[in-house]
Amino acid sequence: MIPIRAGRLLLARPLLDDPHFVRSVVLVLAHDETEGTIGVILNRPGRALTSPSQPPLSDWIDTATGPRVDFYGGPVGPDSFTCVAQDPASPIGFRTLDILSDVPSQHYPHRVFRGYSGWGPSQLDDEVSEGAWWIVESHMDDVIDLEPENLWNKILQRQDSALRRMGHFPHDPSVN
Repeated sequence: MIPIRAGRLLLARPLLDDPHFVRSVVLVLAHDETEGTIGVILNRPGRALTSPSQPPLSDWIDTATGPRVDFYGGPVGPDSFTCVAQDPASPIGFRTLDILSDVPSQHYPHRVFRGYSGWGPSQLDDEVSEGAWWIVESHMDDVIDLEPENLWNKILQRQDSALRRMGHFPHDPSVN
């Protein structure tokens, strides 16, 4: 089994029925045995902000890689925002940016996430052991994939293992 660490992806197994995480792809931003794990869901585009008077948030979304919306990052902190940027210089392929102190830039393709996903110490390890998640390596482009709704299938289908077949798992196996 691949260990959990920053930069890896958590793929919800098909039968995980938590409505927050059905077929989700979570990018692990930080993992610590004593502090827990935080991440953002990469494949849940949200809604476009309708008020241009919400800088700096609107500035970040206006310069984001399309679709230019705030993505649903997870059920924790629904009023908080995290910006994740592709960064080839980073050993994990991305970095988080502070929406309040950093300046939006076209130099780093990025996405904005509303809320985040979080697990207490050993909570995610227990969920992985119970079969709720697969852990796989990420590609730098996963953060800004232009078809986020298809990311779960796409990541599974690029695996070299038996996981590849799971990319074709039906949404409702009872009608298969």
